Amino acid sequence: MRRSLLKHQFEEYKASEEEGLDEGYDKMQKILSKMNTLKIKPDQEDIN
Repeated sequence: MRRSLLKHQFEEYKASEEEGLDEGYDKMQKILSKMNTLKIKPDQEDIN
């Protein structure tokens, strides 16, 4: 369940204007770090 939730968060992630670039980047890095810990690889089309 956690794997699919993380993958969904990655696929649907969009930084809002209010949070700014730095905060948006940090949130994305946290998602990617958790995915990496669970050995979840994002789909290539989601990376681009």
